[in-house]
Amino acid sequence: MALFCDWLKQRGCDVVTCRDPGSTALGEQIREVLLHSDDQTPIARRSEMLLYMAARAQMVDEIIRPALAARRTVVSDRYVLANVVYQGYAGGLDVDTIRDVSHVATDGIWPDAVFLLDMPPEAADLRLSRELDRMERQGSDYRRRLSRRFPRRGIAARQ
Repeated sequence: MALFCDWLKQRGCDVVTCRDPGSTALGEQIREVLLHSDDQTPIARRSEMLLYMAARAQMVDEIIRPALAARRTVVSDRYVLANVVYQGYAGGLDVDTIRDVSHVATDGIWPDAVFLLDMPPEAADLRLSRELDRMERQGSDYRRRLSRRFPRRGIAARQ
């Protein structure tokens, strides 16, 4: 993402970056709950999806919408497609419901482009040398389901 943003800046773009979830005070608190809750505090898939959407709604209101109004270029490390795949295809929630909720959370703000950086799940497993967060602790089978379900062409979000 950093290299892409540098490339955009070299071409005269005024770039704003977002990390999702995060980027706002509320978003960072939600990120902490989502990624660093211990196994003693289970988070149901639907609750997980709604927490991601709450963080994203705050990010849209505080960062994305004002940046777009100022004609800036917004680059985010994740957005709706991540929820469609993580909580939907790999997590078992209804994908259309996730899309409907995401439409409310984003107030209809969708990306112009989505770039997917893909690697084999086995290679990703080898890169997990640090302490695993709650999502990463779901195991290699979950990561394989994720890898199989990310679209290789087009955007899987309804606009």
